[in-house]
Amino acid sequence: MAYVLCATIPLLYLVYKLFTRRDSEPKLTEDRLQDQLKHLERRLNRLEERLNMQQELLNTQQERLNTQHAFSCDVVNVVLKRLNDRLTFDLDNRLALERLAQTVAQLGAK
Repeated sequence: MAYVLCATIPLLYLVYKLFTRRDSEPKLTEDRLQDQLKHLERRLNRLEERLNMQQELLNTQQERLNTQHAFSCDVVNVVLKRLNDRLTFDLDNRLALERLAQTVAQLGAK
């Protein structure tokens, strides 16, 4: 008899906890659901604002990068043009000096 009583007391306690737990849990009322919905909407709005700010920052950085790239290309083009002009000038001077040397050699040979 004592064994049966000792075995049923924990079982009765578990049944009691099972039923009282359901009654003690807060119920999701419509007001609480509305509050949760408003909270989630505010959170979503903050996340959207943060995403928009990040997108604007990314766009600004991309524009700055494009400007720097275009400037770098312009600088390289100017340097290459000046180098080409200088090489052409040097080549023209060399050819003129060679022709002058040939002319002097021809005049000296006569």
